[in-house]
Amino acid sequence: MTTLYTRTWDLKESLSDKEVNEFWRFCVDELLPACQKIDGTRSIKLYSGAGALRADLTIAWEMDDASVYETALHHPDLRALIGRFYAGIDMRTTDQRFQREITPELVHALSGDGGRWRSKEGVPVEDILERRLIDKLGGEVDRYQDKEFLKATMAVCALTALADDEVSLEERRDIDQLIRLEPSLAAFDFAKAREIFDSYIVELTDRCEPAKLVLYDKVRRIARDHKKSRTVMRISYMIITADHKVHDKELAEFKKLCAMLQLDPDEVWQNATIMRSF
Repeated sequence: MTTLYTRTWDLKESLSDKEVNEFWRFCVDELLPACQKIDGTRSIKLYSGAGALRADLTIAWEMDDASVYETALHHPDLRALIGRFYAGIDMRTTDQRFQREITPELVHALSGDGGRWRSKEGVPVEDILERRLIDKLGGEVDRYQDKEFLKATMAVCALTALADDEVSLEERRDIDQLIRLEPSLAAFDFAKAREIFDSYIVELTDRCEPAKLVLYDKVRRIARDHKKSRTVMRISYMIITADHKVHDKELAEFKKLCAMLQLDPDEVWQNATIMRSF
């Protein structure tokens, strides 16, 4: 389904006029042409508001579907370019959105059984998300709507998703759905949560071991709260089992994170499995 991805941002105030000029030359001459070569890209353009090319900036990327964005993040030709782009923007001012094109097919996707949204295979979205486990998580995470917990949760998501050296579409789908649709995480701003997760993925991809140390520190900050720790590791379980394949590296990362949070990994795994199958 046609998707429009937009990111808004301001440049860092510390940039000199020369550095601002270099940033825009880089965007126009290198970043945009590289993005245009990604399969599924329909168009990509840069826009500026009243900020004199320093603020109120937007990139609008029309793509065949949201998976194109995932492909771009892992494209070898784009990794270094994305890092250079992030180096010039003020992350405190940035925001991003994914919007689907409204088509007759989307409108008619509303079924007649109370207007429940269904996947293209006809399965209710609530069933795909395994509602019981999601609702249970919702009751727990709802009490922890603070930035420290959000960053720890996104750190666990990134570390878990990349444990087997790739972020599968199923894992990305589950992470997005957990943030957007699961009641408690939905209370956080989706764009900010997704931005934090994406930045962690980029860091882990570009400089794996140093980035891991930083993310492990974010996870350890919630170790004193047993309930927070238990909740975030249940989310980790959801990601690991998203594609119905549990890899040794994923399981090893799960156990390592549980150890940091002073949890019994077998107990957490068993309880999450029972909740999922209930």
